[in-house]
Amino acid sequence: MLGVYDFFQELEPFQARSEEEITQILRNWEVRVIFGGYKSEKLVSSLHLM
Repeated sequence: MLGVYDFFQELEPFQARSEEEITQILRNWEVRVIFGGYKSEKLVSSLHLM
């Protein structure tokens, strides 16, 4: 299981991307766990659908 710690939407791969695009990127990377850093309720909702 791949996890991400201290996640921030401002990191280069995610800049100027929608919450759905970020979720898809993380899904493609096979990320299954994310800890901290995210502040967007829309992103949290999108990630919970993973």
